[in-house]
Amino acid sequence: ARAELVLHTGKIVNLGIESGLIQSSKNVIINNKKNILSFQGVGEEKQFDSLKYNEVIVPAGGEYQLVLCDGTIVYLNSMTKIRFPERFMENIREVEIEGEAFFEVTKNDHVPFVVKTRVYDITVLGTKFNVMTYSDDSVVNTTLVEGKVAVSGKCIEGTRVLLPNEQLELNYKSGIMNVRMVDVTYSTAWKDGLFRFRDERLEEIMRVIERWYDVTVKYEDESLKNLCFGFNMGRHETIDPLLQIFELNGKVKIVKEGKVLRVRRGR
Repeated sequence: ARAELVLHTGKIVNLGIESGLIQSSKNVIINNKKNILSFQGVGEEKQFDSLKYNEVIVPAGGEYQLVLCDGTIVYLNSMTKIRFPERFMENIREVEIEGEAFFEVTKNDHVPFVVKTRVYDITVLGTKFNVMTYSDDSVVNTTLVEGKVAVSGKCIEGTRVLLPNEQLELNYKSGIMNVRMVDVTYSTAWKDGLFRFRDERLEEIMRVIERWYDVTVKYEDESLKNLCFGFNMGRHETIDPLLQIFELNGKVKIVKEGKVLRVRRGR
């Protein structure tokens, strides 16, 4: 798995190469081991004058796991960036996300955990949820697995509380918001090393494929984007068996040219 850590000092650490102890100071110990980057607070929990922010950036084809100083676990999907403080304040735990991440938030009724996206904020006390907020998508969605979250922001009237198995989908260009019951395993499959799609538009599936395999998809004709497919398979396979799945029903033919996939009509 490839990822890099940008420390508050501006220093960049390649997590694919540097393992073991990354930093040890009076406030925090940073370790990188077996594709898990962990932050551990040391010394007294006190109000920090200036929060030292770090970033983890995961490129196309990468994934990484992050343990924040409160014990919260964050699974980061490909093409994802998270910005977070070395140590949290006493009264709030805030992180910013772009891309896709699954959070297992350490419960603390007195200190809310807030995930900021470019269109809304998600406030939690202790829960498991997936958030997908890629900058090249007009749709941002939050899928709750366990616990409870409150979603608020300029695109949402008041605050919307989600219950387990609910997904809030917001198209921030049209302003249309939907909350629906879903099978959460489709939203969280990536974290478990799987592709899971059920009757999904080809364009939506290919966005996922582009980010994971670091390829660009070109369509011979726009109508191909609306063809629907469904399949389950491990995402740590090479791309070839996946392309064969699309071609099985004869609707499309996919030609691979280097890092470009050309989608054409089948027979």
